Amino acid sequence: MFDGESCIRCGKYCKFEELKVLPSSYGVCAECAVKIDPNNKPKRMCPQDSTEMRKELVQDQVVIDRCNSCGGMWIDKDELEVIRQLAQREGVASNTAMMVLVLSILS
Repeated sequence: MFDGESCIRCGKYCKFEELKVLPSSYGVCAECAVKIDPNNKPKRMCPQDSTEMRKELVQDQVVIDRCNSCGGMWIDKDELEVIRQLAQREGVASNTAMMVLVLSILS
């Protein structure tokens, strides 16, 4: 019986009613929904120019810090691990997954 699907971010299988549906129509588990909500993350200062950065959700899966002043983008260690896991599940190299992420940010 088909009663659920895997979280797009962590791969955990959940019942449909346990998933939060994202604008992309994919679902994430409750734990990942908290992790990808930019409002749940502390504001950070840009290491390059010390201005406050904004949080940005990319491809409904990874939160990055982006500096409006210098244009710098920063990814936390746990977000980098998410990219590696996504790449592994998709069967692509981590550096390829990173390039796809970067290209989606720039477009």
